[in-house]
Amino acid sequence: LLAAYRQLLMDRSDPVSEANYAKLLDKAAGRDPDNIEVLRGLAKRGLNKGTAEGFEDALPYLQRMVALGVATPSDEFALGELLASTGEITQGLTLLQKASPLDPYNPLGYESLAISFWVAGKKDDAMKEIRQGLEVSPENQVLRFMLKKAEEGDMAP
Repeated sequence: LLAAYRQLLMDRSDPVSEANYAKLLDKAAGRDPDNIEVLRGLAKRGLNKGTAEGFEDALPYLQRMVALGVATPSDEFALGELLASTGEITQGLTLLQKASPLDPYNPLGYESLAISFWVAGKKDDAMKEIRQGLEVSPENQVLRFMLKKAEEGDMAP
């Protein structure tokens, strides 16, 4: 049921549906806290806030998904980027480098690796990831923007 609600919200944004999903998610979290849909929903709730506090909220849920072995590459991209951006650069890069080959056609992996390499001061590696991502997805606007900013030397995360 949680997966169906999440899919509905992805298809169309509706405040009533969002409120119902939030209630259902909270209820399910109390009953089955290690359920993959519960963990993913709670992580996305934090990530969607777009704030440092929201990212901090998402971190334990993403880490739990990885620990349980149920994380998708996209979950691992989010966790790796979060870790790198919060100072756990080596751990974040290790996770991203492990996850990226699992979904080589997903530009998010290249984006996450590029940002994390940039944060780590490895600008050449960041540029390599951006270029590889553009080979896979030449029309990707995020990667194009990142390339432009990186060439200007101003790719702040």
